[in-house]
Order: sequence, then structure tokens, then C-alpha cells
Amino acid sequence: MIDDLRRGDRVAVITDCWTSRSTDSYITVTVLFIGPDWQPKSGVLPAMIHNQRHTAGHLADMIRDI
Repeated sequence: MIDDLRRGDRVAVITDCWTSRSTDSYITVTVLFIGPDWQPKSGVLPAMIHNQRHTAGHLADMIRDI
């Protein structure tokens, strides 16, 4: 999937953030794109702990780091 993402020039990114009962915050990232064979592709990246405020800037930094 990573190779397909690197070759593509258009990717949709969906994020979901939530807080557990023990107050740990998590983020999951889903990516959607068209593969080189023109078939729709998607992937869900593993959930990561996200203990910063859920602002657009912090989320953008985390997505860039992935």
C-alpha cells in the first residue's frame, strides 16, 4: 500500500479521534486513493496515542509523520 500511495498524486485522508475511559486519546487514519490499475484502494493505519489537543495543526503534523 505504501508504494501505491507514493505513486499516487491524489489521496483522501479520514481521521477519527477518541478518548478512552482512562483518558488516553487516540487517532486512527484511513486513506482512500485510486491505484495504478485504476481500482479504488483504501487502508487503515494503526491507531496511535494522541495526547495533544485535537486541533487541525496537531492532526496535520501527525498525518505528515505517518
